[in-house]
Amino acid sequence: MSKTTKLTLGVALALALTACSSPTIRISGEPPSDIDRAKGRPISASSCGFQLIQLVPLATNERQEKAYEDLKKQAGSDYIGDVVATEEWYYGVIGSLYCTKLEAKAYPKRAS
Repeated sequence: MSKTTKLTLGVALALALTACSSPTIRISGEPPSDIDRAKGRPISASSCGFQLIQLVPLATNERQEKAYEDLKKQAGSDYIGDVVATEEWYYGVIGSLYCTKLEAKAYPKRAS
């Protein structure tokens, strides 16, 4: 096997491995003590991506991050808690649609 062939295979393998990775997101954290749990309001967000012929990811790897960013926009300065994540997929003739739905509650700070 020639050097060029080895290099080409190495680059192809590296690209394939990086294409299959998603960013890690941290959903919420320890709730602060000054939130008003009685006034939580429901918020939800979703994001989808398509996997073309099960090989080419089109916006599938960052769908959780996009949905969580949308939750944060809806919550504003409120604390996001009680997060429930739902993953769904739908088969299409030339690939599959993958969707992430996040449902949560936005808790405001207690009035002083």
